[in-house]
Amino acid sequence: MMKFKSILAAVCMAGAIISFSACEKPDNGGKGDDNSTGNTPGGNTPGVVNYNSLNGIWTNKTKKVETTVNGTVGRYTKALFDSEAGGHGVYEFIQAGFFKIGDEAFRNLVSTGEKTWEGEFLVRQYKENYTTGEITLVKVVWEDCKITLSSDGKTFYAESQETFTSGTYYRK
Repeated sequence: MMKFKSILAAVCMAGAIISFSACEKPDNGGKGDDNSTGNTPGGNTPGVVNYNSLNGIWTNKTKKVETTVNGTVGRYTKALFDSEAGGHGVYEFIQAGFFKIGDEAFRNLVSTGEKTWEGEFLVRQYKENYTTGEITLVKVVWEDCKITLSSDGKTFYAESQETFTSGTYYRK
């Protein structure tokens, strides 16, 4: 029996590095950005974390995948093999050529209130044969999402408004 599943593209990880590519914040003279990610003037000051902003490096609970958010976009900046991902994690989708390090994981992020945003995130789709355990990677799709930043600014929760795929991210 095959069952179709969707999972958030930025939520898996484990032991062999594919690659690493850090995204740097642009130098804009400390003026902040267009407030699309909750920045206030001076929000891009080097070495200072704005806990009301999504800008920064985020990881999943196993710390095998990192996504760097800057402005209205979040990009994959690290992906390791993750034995907890069950054969359908970010690493496997990268190895299969669905996307690569540096590609967008989130896009069109717009602040909708204090510590809330809307945008799109990349969702991985796969099929799993529960009889044999075989995993077939199918495709990746963009889905609308809502993002809520925790009151302390150290975690955020993203959920699809279409398939209710979700993920929790932790500030690095």
